[in-house]
Amino acid sequence: HKTMNYAPFVLARRRARAQGLDDALLLDREGQILETATAAVVLARNGRFAAPASALRLPSLALEAAREVLDIPAQPMRLEDLAAADHVYVCNSLMGMRPVAAIGERVFPLDEKTCALVTRAIREE
Repeated sequence: HKTMNYAPFVLARRRARAQGLDDALLLDREGQILETATAAVVLARNGRFAAPASALRLPSLALEAAREVLDIPAQPMRLEDLAAADHVYVCNSLMGMRPVAAIGERVFPLDEKTCALVTRAIREE
């Protein structure tokens, strides 16, 4: 993330890890999804991809690279949208794109093929 104040992200991730979770999903005050503490969020539903739309979301070079190989429009996104998704992914410049296995009790099938395609694009940036 390109910001000078990492503290909220570090604290959110620490809290998540203390609860046995991999990362923290960050929301704005209206409950719109922004990102995780360490990565951009992408979901797929019915063969279509989307990423959260918010002026509060930090820019993501990895998400921009993903948009070079997949049509990933930005749209307002709430927790219900993730629950209804077929697949959920996270991406950043260090790890590439990874599938999300579960959010709370909701388990997602892992889409390694899409992740490999996007990770190649991120690495080439």
